[in-house]
Amino acid sequence: MTDKIKQINELCKFEWQLTVNGHRSLNTGIYEYNYPHFEEDTGMIEPQMIKEILNRENCVSICLYPRNCTGFYWVYHYDLESALDATLKILQDEPI
Repeated sequence: MTDKIKQINELCKFEWQLTVNGHRSLNTGIYEYNYPHFEEDTGMIEPQMIKEILNRENCVSICLYPRNCTGFYWVYHYDLESALDATLKILQDEPI
């Protein structure tokens, strides 16, 4: 996992943030904490992924700005390793 984090640091030219279960620090539920992103009609996260995150009560979110300070991506998953893999894929596919 450390190698993946190092690789993300190398590929991401600007900021990236990793949050695991950020809702816990606010003493709220996962859905309430991520409400804007969990609205299924926005298409930001697949409905099945939202269901898995809620069922497992585990939310990993990564926000990354790969090439500049305005273009960004969100990655959501219930599994840290899978979230890191998805982030690396975005960075590897992102045009330079």
